Amino acid sequence: MRKSTPERRGDGKLTARLSGLFPPITNRQRSAVTITSLLLLSLVTGLYALKLADSGYGDVMYDHYFVSAGLIALNLIPPFLLIFAIYFATGRAWLGFGIGAGFILLLASINYYKLQLRGDPFMVVDFTYAVEAGRMLSHYNIDFKTPFTNAVTFVILGTVWTAVGCRYRFRGARRRIIASLATAATLFGLSSTVYMNNAVFAANTGSLENKFPTVNEAFVARGFVYPFIYSFKGAFPPSPDGYSAAAAKRILAQHPTEPIPAEERINVISVMLEAFCDMSEYLGDAVSPKVYDKWHALQKESLYGNLVVNTFGGGTINTERLFLTGNTHLTDIRGATESYVYYFRDNGYYAEGLHAGTSEYYNRVTVNRDLGFNNYYFIDNFPETSRTDWFFGQYLDWNRTDEFFFPKLAELYAKRDKSVPYFNHSLSFQNHGGYDWPTTEPYLLSREGFEEGTFDSINNYLIGVEDTVDRIGAFIDTLRNDPEPVILLLYGDHKPAFGLHFSFSDLDDDDDEGGTPVMYSTPYIIWANDAARAVLTQNDGVSPDSFVGYGGDFSPTFLMTRLFDLTGWQGDSYMQMTRAAMAETPVVNQAVESTEALAELRIVEYWRRKNFLRTKSID
Repeated sequence: MRKSTPERRGDGKLTARLSGLFPPITNRQRSAVTITSLLLLSLVTGLYALKLADSGYGDVMYDHYFVSAGLIALNLIPPFLLIFAIYFATGRAWLGFGIGAGFILLLASINYYKLQLRGDPFMVVDFTYAVEAGRMLSHYNIDFKTPFTNAVTFVILGTVWTAVGCRYRFRGARRRIIASLATAATLFGLSSTVYMNNAVFAANTGSLENKFPTVNEAFVARGFVYPFIYSFKGAFPPSPDGYSAAAAKRILAQHPTEPIPAEERINVISVMLEAFCDMSEYLGDAVSPKVYDKWHALQKESLYGNLVVNTFGGGTINTERLFLTGNTHLTDIRGATESYVYYFRDNGYYAEGLHAGTSEYYNRVTVNRDLGFNNYYFIDNFPETSRTDWFFGQYLDWNRTDEFFFPKLAELYAKRDKSVPYFNHSLSFQNHGGYDWPTTEPYLLSREGFEEGTFDSINNYLIGVEDTVDRIGAFIDTLRNDPEPVILLLYGDHKPAFGLHFSFSDLDDDDDEGGTPVMYSTPYIIWANDAARAVLTQNDGVSPDSFVGYGGDFSPTFLMTRLFDLTGWQGDSYMQMTRAAMAETPVVNQAVESTEALAELRIVEYWRRKNFLRTKSID
């Protein structure tokens, strides 16, 4: 048996010199120092990633993590396995810690700032939008202060220490490879069997389960590392319980598609309003009446209610694409995809739209074609409009894009081919965050209770919203006087985010009473001109009273269904299924048990994602 002796083997001249500052130690002692150091550093890495996960929620959330031993273990094990897998593979402790901890804390920092800016956690699918996210950061004032600098400092100091004081290496490449593969296999095995297991996710809710009912909050309440790994399921969704292609076809066959009666094919325009909400509902008389007076007047002649969306402060496509497809869950669209746009086209409609932004945003230039639009316009299509002047210019100009948007939308509608029915789905851009520039005319009438930056942000938002509401009114006036029948749907995609020092949840108690979550509710309005009401009440027996009043609160999944209910149209097979699911579970983006109708809907939804079946045009 070979006796352990002091060694001076180094990985380089610099580290060898630095290690000379310490007294000689045996190989066994060096092994103990290295392994112990990596264990402790892995622990601190996992704990700090947890600390970053409580962004915007504070000590209440951080303390909540430690109530559940299982939740702590699920967040601390992956950093340990990753750091040791890299250490075994390279034979160098500083590489194991530097790469492993650096990677984990980089993702945790991204999650921290994404929660600060947009209110939703960083998930695997967000890598798809990395380029766009980097471009949008230029519109926010981000202070890379203590949380991020602490993480960088910790990684640098830990890397220096492991380079100088942790010099033990496994002897033999074969041993290192086996140890590395075994550790990596353990990480992969746990990820696939434990971390992405629905039952485990449901069981590890901690102590604040009832206070965090939405999808985003459910992730935050479980830390960062654990829910981030779990989010692989969202990026690559598994088939729902009971799924088979035969089952999906059998369910669909029970709901034959119904065409829109030829005499009822009226024009339909839907407009998704960026970050639109009624702040007077929460701030009351502190908001100048002139901001929302016209909106409230419009509600009185429309069907109105609230959507319960999945995202806060961002995630526009979640609301947008759930509305267009009727799906309960957002997935990447790669190729022709079943949607309500195609149903309109099957009924002879021409489908187009307009986005007051550039075509690369969320790859809409490709995805909207895959969703069935005949044509879709972006700011790129109008060279006479200076992008520098109104889109990428100063904040105030950036917050005035409706000056272009609504007149252009009216122009598209006026120039349409009037020999065929028309469907338009367009997206505004005005009122997009951030809002933190020096404010001008006060629309928020009281500063009491607001920090200066928060007051400026809300006030600037209200300035933009008043302009939006005015332009909506002018646009509706053109439709009001149109002899052609048309329905207009207006809805918000998500709430605006005003920074860390303002919380919608603090303004209302509905969250604790099982009502509509304040942070995730946005308004909708369905308005019909006199010509449309005349057609529908005459031909389909729709009650005139159905066009006015409260229309209910539900998920974006069911918004098109609600519009069809108003018109009396039955819709395609899938929409008929959404109608049954909506009756039982109007909000599907909260943690609710699956009903029979919802379970069947998800089976068909999964099948439709994999099977595009464009029907023949209906005469």
